[in-house]
Amino acid sequence: MTSSVEVRRATPLDGTCLQRVRLAALLDAPSAFGSTFAAEVNRPTDEWAQRAVAGSAGSDRATFFAQLGDEILGLVGGYRETPTSTTVELISM
Repeated sequence: MTSSVEVRRATPLDGTCLQRVRLAALLDAPSAFGSTFAAEVNRPTDEWAQRAVAGSAGSDRATFFAQLGDEILGLVGGYRETPTSTTVELISM
């Protein structure tokens, strides 16, 4: 039996997961981000929790995880500057 990768939206409880995956991505491909590992590694747990909540619902911001079984393989995030904006900026991948 082969497993398939699922894409799921972050939940409000995914702060720790978001932190782990985002920091790993910053180390793996630093040129792909507008931030750095050094700038994000010491962010408080509450901030990661708030980011997960913000990306879990609504249409202004969204965070998605690529997941194979219990393992998170990657993430993607989008941000809309205003609620009426028709453009979504890719902020994490």
